[in-house]
Amino acid sequence: MKSSLLVPFLAMPLLSACAQLPFPSLALAAPPQSSQASSSQERSVPSAQAPAAPSVQASAADPRPRWLSDPSSEFPSSSFVTGVGSAHNEEMAGDKARAEVSKYFGVKIAAETKSYMRETSMGKASSTEKDVSDEVKSFTFQMIEGAEIAKYWKDSDGIVYALATLERAPTIKKLEGKLDELDREFTSDSELLAKTEGKFSRLKYALNMVKLSISRKEFNKMYRILSPEGKGRPGPDTKEVLVQARKAVKAITVRVVASGENPSSVGALFVDELTAYGLKAVVGDEGKTSDILVETHGEAQNLRPKDLTWFWARGEMVTRLSYGSTGDVFKRFQESGEEASRDPGSAVDATLAKLAKRSAQRVFQVITTEDLSED
Repeated sequence: MKSSLLVPFLAMPLLSACAQLPFPSLALAAPPQSSQASSSQERSVPSAQAPAAPSVQASAADPRPRWLSDPSSEFPSSSFVTGVGSAHNEEMAGDKARAEVSKYFGVKIAAETKSYMRETSMGKASSTEKDVSDEVKSFTFQMIEGAEIAKYWKDSDGIVYALATLERAPTIKKLEGKLDELDREFTSDSELLAKTEGKFSRLKYALNMVKLSISRKEFNKMYRILSPEGKGRPGPDTKEVLVQARKAVKAITVRVVASGENPSSVGALFVDELTAYGLKAVVGDEGKTSDILVETHGEAQNLRPKDLTWFWARGEMVTRLSYGSTGDVFKRFQESGEEASRDPGSAVDATLAKLAKRSAQRVFQVITTEDLSED
């Protein structure tokens, strides 16, 4: 019996994203033994290949099935990833068992991602990490859909235990397809980068190549987790082309000039967000040279409090982008919104921070998606 309720994933940081789940962690301690051993029941769920009637088993000596503490006794770890969950009904127990399967990937990926980011010089790559993390979580979610509930067992207190199993071989096959897809896109972008001369056009390919490189490392970690040999899938040599990609990114400077309320804080937030996307961004005066000048003006004011629990402020931020060489403006936009804080003195700052982040994201989108002049 396969549960129809899917286990959602919540967002996390790049590279620690799959480590938290909406289900409480499962304690696999054996349930207390009862003198009513005959009321304990085990039910095997028939597979699609062998449709048989569910079997119910009970043991007067020890009603607990062995898979409750040792799932590999029936489903070898070399071929399966397993998880055990418990609840008051089969549906919820099955969902929690699938959550345990997904946690197997989440914990290991989070641990290796932190190690990887320490080993690289990506700096503040939080936004790129988040994009990759979301992609990894989405793919993992699809994998967990393939986890089957192989066994159920109900103890004498009515608690249902479920055993979820995920077969490694077909899941590895899916990962191979994903890795091949990333390799093809990376190779295509590297060829286009080599043929392209315009610095803004080169920037688009270069940033995507950096993102694809990180994505491949993350998916290859999942492949290594599932592989019985514990080895990753070899890919193309990317060292030299990534050097060229990073040079293309560093060739463009984005200068941020902020005005209005808390200009130094707003400017710093802009730079942090743009740098997180991989851009070379600095705070500076209008007179200094840059490829793109970002001018932003933000204002916010406190709203009348409705209670003494949350204090709200509303603000607006106007941003314009121009070419550093000519001063020609090529984009204007405005962001507005509200934000709350428990501290009445922090609501304005929180509102400006929120608007600065949203505005910086739009700046990045403009730079990397619109056709900019190469003159």
